[in-house]
Amino acid sequence: MAKAYDRMEWLFLEGMLRALGFDRSWVELLMVCVTSVKYSIMVNGEIAGQAEARGDIHGVRVARGAPAISHLFFADDSLLFFRPCEREAKHIKECLESYSSASGQLINFEKSSAVYSHNTSPPVRALVSEIIGVPEATDLGRYLGLPSVVGRNKTAVFRCVEENIRARTGTWQNKLLSRAGKEVLLKSIAQSLPIFTMSTFLLPMRVCDSLEKMFNRYWWGGGRWGYR
Repeated sequence: MAKAYDRMEWLFLEGMLRALGFDRSWVELLMVCVTSVKYSIMVNGEIAGQAEARGDIHGVRVARGAPAISHLFFADDSLLFFRPCEREAKHIKECLESYSSASGQLINFEKSSAVYSHNTSPPVRALVSEIIGVPEATDLGRYLGLPSVVGRNKTAVFRCVEENIRARTGTWQNKLLSRAGKEVLLKSIAQSLPIFTMSTFLLPMRVCDSLEKMFNRYWWGGGRWGYR
């Protein structure tokens, strides 16, 4: 949404809609939707999100003064953020049960997991996990091929980028390729593999140096990949 919501002027969008012949009332309604940063969902005539509005649950903030985030949805994955205490855990459980009752869908608690901060004591972790009915996990694993939690040892975390390049290029018939063919493979495939990771994380210099050495060995060393 960065291109649509951060790089387009609202006056330009409104002018284009009017120029294309859309009805004035429809254009005004659409502009109210896209220019507003706050949305509300009505459920049976009542505004949803009452648990957070009442202070029953509290989300997390990425920085001081930033808005609190209580949940994130993407496709069929959901992330819920709340304080690790008995009171908020019970409210979260009630919200999940209300959703199941209203939608007819069942939540698979066995495939769900709870991740806690390092400041949360083991007894509190056990209590919250028991109330909600989900096991505790050290992290959320990988999501869309990227690690969900990056610790201090970033070099070991992003070692998967090097392994991915090694796996993709290991099947190439490198010795039979010309210099032009090697250049195409390097630029179109090998060098493009880390782009997705680098668009989200700042890779350590050790990883970048290792990738550069791998590319250099392939270019100058007859196609042999490895670590030094």
